Amino acid sequence: MKEMQSGATFRELFQQYQQEEPSFVPLTNDLLFHKVFTGNQEALAWLLSSLLNLPREEITDIEILNPIDFGDQTDSRQTIVDLKVRLNRGSYILVEIQVRRFPFWTNRTLVYASKQIADQVSGQNFKYDQIQQVIQISIMNYSLFPDHRQFFGRYSLKDDSGYEYTDRLQFLVMDLTARELATERDKKQGLVEWGKAFSATTWEEVERVQAPGIQEVKKAMTFIMSQPTERERVFARQMAVWDMNTLLQDAERRGADQERVKAEEAVQQEKKKAEEAVQQEKKKAEKAVLQEKKKAEEAVQQEKKKAEDQQKMIVQRMHERGAVPEEIAAIMNQDLNTVKQWLLEKS
Repeated sequence: MKEMQSGATFRELFQQYQQEEPSFVPLTNDLLFHKVFTGNQEALAWLLSSLLNLPREEITDIEILNPIDFGDQTDSRQTIVDLKVRLNRGSYILVEIQVRRFPFWTNRTLVYASKQIADQVSGQNFKYDQIQQVIQISIMNYSLFPDHRQFFGRYSLKDDSGYEYTDRLQFLVMDLTARELATERDKKQGLVEWGKAFSATTWEEVERVQAPGIQEVKKAMTFIMSQPTERERVFARQMAVWDMNTLLQDAERRGADQERVKAEEAVQQEKKKAEEAVQQEKKKAEKAVLQEKKKAEEAVQQEKKKAEDQQKMIVQRMHERGAVPEEIAAIMNQDLNTVKQWLLEKS
């Protein structure tokens, strides 16, 4: 693996790692999703452009509000907003990836979205007209409403006649399992192509999706998965999710709460083992770096001493031939006191 150059652009870093294509992890991995779209704002801009049906050129400013450090966060039970951004210094966008059925998902998203509205209320000079729009987006690998399946659902507060109460709170839901139900409107927004990207299980499937922003996503995914530390974190997260899903499904079939607890404990033990293995590898790498650094410093000191010994020998020979310290210092372009000290060492 080549060493990253300080100050290199994302494109330069990507080119540095693209020689060998890394293993594939789907974009529905929430850790990978967060890293891709917080690390490549061009990809994020195109995603939001499609989800919000907003021309790309109208997206001029994206502020990431939850730049989470996933360093030690591989626990599949964590409930966090995968991506929280502020768009054009106005609307707040909450995006979440959900691959496994979650009970009361609508209530959960309502809590998160409502909190984002409430968080805007502060200060003595607050005015209600300052409330910015909050849009909660769920990208799901199952149908939220099995009796009302649709590829992309748009929900807002309206009365029975369709008259809007407010546009300050909206919910968007993409069902990756219902791509065949996409409407013409969905297709025009580019949502189907994004659905293909999120559902892809190989690099080739991602490559076949020819839509603005998708290739930026592939570049970001390739770059992240080419870095050993980042790749291990993504894999650890993926394995934790797989383990949890498998064990919870088994517990559900048995219908025993006790089995569910055992499953969670087993996952935690495996997670701990994986984290310890990562830490051990990290320590080995750090130790190797320190050893190489020490060797390099010793080599520099040895070369420096050799050069100094050569200068001392030349000074001594010049002195033996009758040159005085002042002449030697001038010829050697050396400090007079240093020359005198060297001569004293040889006397």
